[in-house]
Amino acid sequence: MARKRLPGFQPADGVFEEVIKPYRSWYERSEMSPLFEVNQQYYRVITTIQYWRNVSGRKMLVCDEKGKLIDDENITYECLNILIYLARFIDFQHNDDFYIKGGEAVRHEPTINAMNTVKASIDSKCTEYQLQGIEKHRSYLYEHYRLSVELMNITKQKLSDREIIENSMNKKLTSGFIQEFIQHLITFIDLSEHFEVNLIENREGRKITKEVLTDQTIMGGLDLNKEIKLIIGEINGSQEAVSRAIENNPEYKQFDSEEEWIASKKKSGNEKKYVADFTDTMVKENWVLSPHCIYLKK
Repeated sequence: MARKRLPGFQPADGVFEEVIKPYRSWYERSEMSPLFEVNQQYYRVITTIQYWRNVSGRKMLVCDEKGKLIDDENITYECLNILIYLARFIDFQHNDDFYIKGGEAVRHEPTINAMNTVKASIDSKCTEYQLQGIEKHRSYLYEHYRLSVELMNITKQKLSDREIIENSMNKKLTSGFIQEFIQHLITFIDLSEHFEVNLIENREGRKITKEVLTDQTIMGGLDLNKEIKLIIGEINGSQEAVSRAIENNPEYKQFDSEEEWIASKKKSGNEKKYVADFTDTMVKENWVLSPHCIYLKK
């Protein structure tokens, strides 16, 4: 995780600074989380961060709301699990503005209407292969619109949750709210994955549609220049987005083919497994009471 201050975290002070002191090195500062409700009790995560590197939290512990150190591994696991979901706000914030604007009707309906107009005008001139490609692209546009609206709504909810968390230092995050924000975050991540898959899987539809729209034996004599320009503009923009998605995604290089990568993104439960595995690692390597903590001298 790239280190930016997690939502709701503040510099540790008072009894919460005291509880981390025995484990904190001279070159580290400490931060504390809001209070998390776990099993009807409230706890904070206290973490150290290296001053000059400012990277992910190093040593971590859990204490109760009075600053008492908690040695229970199950409670620690639950609190660190919440912490990782807070970090996922940071990991997935870069496209928030795009998603909030992306569901607006004006960004989709003109292109869909243009596609329907063109299709109705050229159906009788196209081969079955061409018609299938055009229909695939038309279906993609409708699905792209649907996913964009859902992403717009869940992004707004995610940002609302984050605002509550950011202002929670003197309040308590109940278990009910924690489960809600985690589910909203998982829904957002799943939708963004489906959004990307839908975009990438339409390569053939885009290719065939563009070929048809630039074929004068089909389009010649039709007064559809405005519609054609709109559709091809969307196709070119989508293809550029696919290139960026692949180039900027290090996960892509871990797979032997694009098909394998897409199949992995379609699997349900990816996010929960990722966070669970990450939590296991943090309990083992970052928790100061773990015999395997990598940041404490043995």
